[in-house]
Amino acid sequence: MASYKNNLFKRTAQFKLLRKEDGFFLENKQSGGVIETDETGSKLLQYLPGSTRSVSETFAAEGLNIPDAVIKSYFLLFREIGIIEKTNGPDEDNKAGGKATKKAKKAPGKNIKISVIIVTRNSERFILKNLKSIYRQTLLPHEVIVVDNDSSDSTLSSVEKEYPAVKITGHNKNLHYAKSVNIGINQAEGDLFIVLNDDIQLEFDFIQRIIAHYEKAGNKEKIAAIAPVIRWNKFRSCINSVGNIVLKNNWGADNFMGAVDLGQFREISSLGSACFGAIAIPRHAWETVGEMDHGFKFYDDIDWCFRAHLEGLTIGFVPGAIAYHDFGGTYPTGMKLAFIVKSRLRYVLKNYPRKTCSRFLAGYIKLDIKNTLFLPGERRLSKLLSYARGYFFLLLEIPGIIWYRLKRRGATEKQVKEFYEKSPAFITLVNHKNQPLVTREVIEKYYDRLPVQ
Repeated sequence: MASYKNNLFKRTAQFKLLRKEDGFFLENKQSGGVIETDETGSKLLQYLPGSTRSVSETFAAEGLNIPDAVIKSYFLLFREIGIIEKTNGPDEDNKAGGKATKKAKKAPGKNIKISVIIVTRNSERFILKNLKSIYRQTLLPHEVIVVDNDSSDSTLSSVEKEYPAVKITGHNKNLHYAKSVNIGINQAEGDLFIVLNDDIQLEFDFIQRIIAHYEKAGNKEKIAAIAPVIRWNKFRSCINSVGNIVLKNNWGADNFMGAVDLGQFREISSLGSACFGAIAIPRHAWETVGEMDHGFKFYDDIDWCFRAHLEGLTIGFVPGAIAYHDFGGTYPTGMKLAFIVKSRLRYVLKNYPRKTCSRFLAGYIKLDIKNTLFLPGERRLSKLLSYARGYFFLLLEIPGIIWYRLKRRGATEKQVKEFYEKSPAFITLVNHKNQPLVTREVIEKYYDRLPVQ
């Protein structure tokens, strides 16, 4: 970051600084995305144009004791996100956000046959961008399969018109994600399946990097899946997911959500679990682990990864393979919460041994009581209904869960512990609205401790 000392930076026109009752925020005028900052970040932006040195001197003149390292981190993060740029023009040398600078020549996969499976429902806003990113890959797939769940918009007609080579499987009802993935993979001809949400866009060399990782693997039979970095499309330098995890006293969560990707994930080579919004699965792993459990509406990816762990398989991680997520879910809010409540309980009841299961369930019940009984009026009634639906859905599935546990040798406490140890420590860098944080507190606790700086 030495170059930041003398370079002059200015604010870009893309972001608008907002002062609200609950803090300071930066809104991306193009995407509508919002980042939360603090008074220090707000002041720093008001001191621009300037360098880290001039801003540091201005802070000191106002009697504010802001360490130089913290100021440099603000500059770095604001620059990576696109909030500031060099005063002599666009920041051409800033590669954060995964922007391609040169595209390699397209080539079909020769050694490994790749099938892309996309699950969609009412995604006319996203599906063509998704497909465009696939057909611009440096390594093209053998086939692309779209499994549609009763879309009522122009999703299917748009795909048929713009990408007639895509294989479409449509259904007259919503089968949800897990079952749709199973259907798509069962139709696929490939040796490796790339499973995608409909609101995902891939960096131009995504498939090439996934395949390179797979081909270099010493023991391919031990690979359950290969996970990329998933970033937010609204902030293309910010992390959506580097793996995911089921928390004991909270919800399941994506790891490192909100973190600005500064290259700090290069040393990670494997994960315990990964988000199936963008994932690559070898055919042999799918046949070993089995299909996704379509009893889940959420937590289905973590369930599959846990079963892979019990088979002795590993989730590989490729930090250079980047997917961008738009968050275009179509579940009604109340029903989504009901499905999440049910799926969280189903996951631990199905998979964890008695002691671990009891600990998790106790934490979940306490959390659910807290989240419902201490809300005012209409919000409480609405949430109570969603939670009640979730528990009711679970009760209907209890016989099946009991049967599953009876016919399979259950996981041990040691296996659960090893599963969690496969993943990095859980970190989240977002506020309660899932907006990325660029504040002094976050900088000092996370960014200033990164070796990449």
